[in-house]
Formats: sequence, structure tokens, C-alpha cells
Amino acid sequence: MDTATVTARLEQLRGVVAQGKDLFDPYVLQRAERELEEISGRLEAGLGLTVAALAGGTGSGKSTLFNALTELNFADAGDVRPTTMDITACVWSAAARPVLEALGVKTERTISHNSLLNTSKRDLDSLVLLDLPDHDSVSLGNSALVNRILPLVDVLVWVLDPQKYADHLIHDSYIAAMRERADRMIVVLNQIDTLPEGGTEAITADIRKLLRADGIADSVPIFPVSALRRRGLEPLRDALEKAAGLTNAALETTAAYLDEIGARLGEGLEAAPVALDTEKAEEIARGLSVASGVPAVAEAIAGVGWHARA
Repeated sequence: MDTATVTARLEQLRGVVAQGKDLFDPYVLQRAERELEEISGRLEAGLGLTVAALAGGTGSGKSTLFNALTELNFADAGDVRPTTMDITACVWSAAARPVLEALGVKTERTISHNSLLNTSKRDLDSLVLLDLPDHDSVSLGNSALVNRILPLVDVLVWVLDPQKYADHLIHDSYIAAMRERADRMIVVLNQIDTLPEGGTEAITADIRKLLRADGIADSVPIFPVSALRRRGLEPLRDALEKAAGLTNAALETTAAYLDEIGARLGEGLEAAPVALDTEKAEEIARGLSVASGVPAVAEAIAGVGWHARA
């Protein structure tokens, strides 16, 4: 996969959206336009950096984990909810600024790992680490922000805790929904310092069962840690360091996002009124097929369910 191929697919989908303004549901159309613009911004910001995000629910300790991993007490950790209202970022390279701008991360919420506050000797030059707001926040703006950012993230780090690790929202609406990107997922069981002897092993095994039910392969690692006590962090840091070396991460992320948008547009085309311009619809279907790389898109016009694709 190369930049030219992904860019060509992006432009193909833009053409489909422009051509299908009278066929697609307005909401589907507006969402696709916004998402394609975000993908364009991500590509224009430059490649070669890997964006990893700590995502999870209220009280999972994402911000404490962010501070522990970076050894910079920068993220807002505390008992008042929601604690994190904006995305917090740590960067290891000055070249990350355009990427952060494309993601909408505020300058005042970004810290450089080369700052005077840094005491770590570990170097992750190509990594951008994000601390996201709670996906289940009482603030609707927070959950909307998470939903917008996650498809643009290269490495998804799901932070779970002993109390809410089985919460249906994170499993059904996020982990299972994004299982196509399981090869870029990491799962963290935080707060193991609160568990009795044998508790960590039992909950880790239970999480593995839940992940299998989500359609996530056993190759996705689960790291038991205590961010507060700074326990178990080195294997997680190693995984992030390995992820930082994935020079094609941004391309794969944008390609996966284009697949998702193409699938949604295919569903929208299938749901379009029967009395539509068949010739135009077939042309749009061909465009979707080329853009998504999935020939089954064209079958939507023939009444074959888009949902039935392999």
C-alpha cells in the first residue's frame, strides 16, 4: 500500500459523494463529507508517525496511565468526573505538530517528551500518545469527540478496570465495532493493585473470553498494570515502542477508514428509493467498488444486500 493508492481511493469516494447528492440520505452524505475531509487532513499532515490513543470508560485510569507511561505528570487525573474534557497529547517529535492540528488537539493540551519535565531515557521518536476523554462521559461532547477521533487513530489502547471491564458499551459499540482493526489493538487491565491474590489472572482470563465474543483474536495482547503504583508498565511501553516503528501505520489507518465509509455509502445506496436513476446509481456503485476495493458494492444495485458481503 502506498500514498498514491490511498489518495486515489479518497478522491474516488469524494467523487461518489459529489455525484450522489440526490441519492444518499442527507445525514449519511454529510457524515461522509466530514470524514473524507478529516482523512484528507490526516494525509496532508504527513506520514511516518504512529498515533496511539488511550481509550476507555469513566474511572479506568487513562490519565493516570498516560502520566505513568510518559513519566510526565501532565494529564488531568483525579476523582472528579469527567476529569479529561479535551484530548491530551504527548509527542516525541516536533514533526508531530501538523498531525495534532489535523486531529484537532489543542496546543495547550500537548507536551513534548523532550521537555525539561522529562526524566525518562526511553525514546519513541515516531510516537504520538493521546489520552482521550471517557467514551461514556456524562458530557455528550466528550463521547462525540471520542467517536470522531478513534477512526483516525493508528493504535487503539483499550484501558479497562476491574469494576467495568465487562461493560457492554465499550465492547459492543467500540471494541467489537472496530474488530476489523484488531491487529492494531492493545488491551490494558489497569488498577491491578486493587485486586486480591489470583484476581488479576481471573479477570484477565475473563477479558480474553469477552474479546473472543467481540471477534478479537487471541493475538491481541492484554497487559495487567497498575498505573498508580507504576507496576507492569515495561511490557506495555515495549508494545508502544514496537508500534512506533510502524512507518505505514497512518496509511493503513486511512485505508481502513475509507473501507468503513465506502461500506456505509454502499448501505445508503442500497436503501435509496427504487425509482432512482438506474444508470447513475450503477455508475456510483462502480465508483464505490473501485474506491473500497470490494466488488460486492456494485451488487447493491441488483438488490443484493451490502450487509451480506464477506
